[in-house]
Amino acid sequence: AALVMGYHTGGLTASLSLIAAMLSMALSLNKKMILWRKAEWFYADPQECPDRQMSCYFDRWNDCSPADIDSFSEGTFHLKVEESETTRSVQPFAWVPLKYQSKGIFWWRAVLNKFLFRIKPELQDELDIDGTMKRLGLLNVSFIGVHVRLGDSCVKWKELFNGDCISLEQHLSHTKFLSERYHVRKVFVASDDPRAIDQFKEKLPGLHVVAVDKYRGLLEEMDKTKNEWTENRLRKGEISRSLLLRSTLTDLIILA
Repeated sequence: AALVMGYHTGGLTASLSLIAAMLSMALSLNKKMILWRKAEWFYADPQECPDRQMSCYFDRWNDCSPADIDSFSEGTFHLKVEESETTRSVQPFAWVPLKYQSKGIFWWRAVLNKFLFRIKPELQDELDIDGTMKRLGLLNVSFIGVHVRLGDSCVKWKELFNGDCISLEQHLSHTKFLSERYHVRKVFVASDDPRAIDQFKEKLPGLHVVAVDKYRGLLEEMDKTKNEWTENRLRKGEISRSLLLRSTLTDLIILA
């Protein structure tokens, strides 16, 4: 009836991407996907989410009760999923329902991520994305969204794949190109580097550049040790899980 799956928890988008692959795997076998409840999510604040599960913040992904899940999990084979360059191109990671194969795997994964990324109503109300966008002058208008990663993810990318993050200069160049091509003057910057927004304003004076400043203090704290993985700092309690989750969700929703 279901597959119980464990996974290596990481950042929000990395976790959701992997869970989308797991959900696709379960659907390919006509089974429900159940996450192993003993796998704690780094972003879950134990004070507001004692179980430390993603289910505290997102609408349910199956119709099983927690009691049923715990009972089912104890005597069930557990499958730990790791997605990598060697597994992405093979089944079941590459599976797309026959009805939608012409649309491709990118479309299929986007549909799955849309299903997964349904934030609970009370958290939506707290985030007040429309209010934030209105204050930034972004509500119901065209704008360029830029995601600038210069922190610990760049360290991971270098260590694991010997790759480099896109430089700030490249982001600036691409933003200027898009602004001129599509005649859009407003730019929203989401970054793990608190200095990125200032650089955008300085280098692109003709554009209206904004960012969510509510969590700037958190970014400045993270910037002190950008060579250490954020997950390690969350585990040690050096960064607020609650603030980081809300900062990440806010940026992601506005970028989307």
